[in-house]
Amino acid sequence: MATNYDNAAEALGSALKAHRKSYGLSQTDFDRWAKETKSKGPYGSQISMAERGKLIPQPQFFCSLADFYMALHKQSFKGLSKDLAERLSNAGPFLNHKGKPASAEDLFSMYVGHQPISDRYAPHGNDWEQKEVDAIGRLIVRLFEGHCDAMGLTRADGFNSFMSYYPNAKPADFARLQGVLTGMAPYTLDEWQRRAAEGTSCGTFTAVKRWLNKELPMFSELRGNAADAVTYEQLMAKSPDLHVGAGVGPLNAQLSIL
Repeated sequence: MATNYDNAAEALGSALKAHRKSYGLSQTDFDRWAKETKSKGPYGSQISMAERGKLIPQPQFFCSLADFYMALHKQSFKGLSKDLAERLSNAGPFLNHKGKPASAEDLFSMYVGHQPISDRYAPHGNDWEQKEVDAIGRLIVRLFEGHCDAMGLTRADGFNSFMSYYPNAKPADFARLQGVLTGMAPYTLDEWQRRAAEGTSCGTFTAVKRWLNKELPMFSELRGNAADAVTYEQLMAKSPDLHVGAGVGPLNAQLSIL
């Protein structure tokens, strides 16, 4: 029978994986960062084990992992190879439940179950209703149109600006995203349920928050009718959010296209 400690380690592993995938990072990226910074980790093999809840970590693991996340937070990539720096510049840090970059102490506390894990890394579940998905679709359209108007962009120019975060997207991806951003072909319940079941982050949401340089509400905060109450003006009144790594380069194309 699993103990609370076992469950906490597995929960942290799932959260670490959700964070990594949300930014299109590979386990190899951790290896490369450790090698190029001459850090004692975190290594890809450790990340692989940790994500499966199988790692029995030493203190150094939490320290080096926190250093990696802090580098993402500060966008500190001096001495890294150009391609790795570009990949990492598209990522933000793993956050604690208070929305701050997780420290080594935070990570260990999550690992042993003494600190909650942010809901932003929790599985979205598969009990969404079409009306909730429709509301999120309307929110994305409001944000897209609001930013185009604020920036003085035509819808076509706004779309091109937005899509600069998807440099390797295929023609079919462009067509799908045009439908989502214009509201002509919004999310279907099946699409949303499938991504939620897979634990895949919404690439459109990630790109929107980077385009606006604002953190968007977590999916758990958009249930029911909540998405319809969020306005472009409310979001833009907030301070720029450095956690999303906005404005520093194209969004990694490994994110799911939705």
